[in-house]
Amino acid sequence: MQLNFHLLPRAFAGLVLLIVAAFAGNTFHLHLFIGAGFLFGSIATLLALRLFGMGWGVVTGVAGAAFALFETNSHAAVAALLVLEPILVGLVLRYGRCSNIALVDGSYWLLLGM
Repeated sequence: MQLNFHLLPRAFAGLVLLIVAAFAGNTFHLHLFIGAGFLFGSIATLLALRLFGMGWGVVTGVAGAAFALFETNSHAAVAALLVLEPILVGLVLRYGRCSNIALVDGSYWLLLGM
């Protein structure tokens, strides 16, 4: 598998915006109850995965997972789940039978994230 990290100059601004949105979306998350919440950074990560490919999707996922390393109550497992998300979803989309990104990501969180 070959990762493509080449970008056109006009696409660079969109990628930077998605990286910032991934970090901000995970930093300002919605608390549901003790130990659970919605992280909105995955939306930006999956957009980067779909628009820019797997390489930049993983970079955006790493930037989004950086919040877990800075937040005092988070664990390394949260960061690992957020980094594995674009990797596994990208591999399933590329080599699997399903091309629905929402279905693949929902399955990821149901099987591995909970």
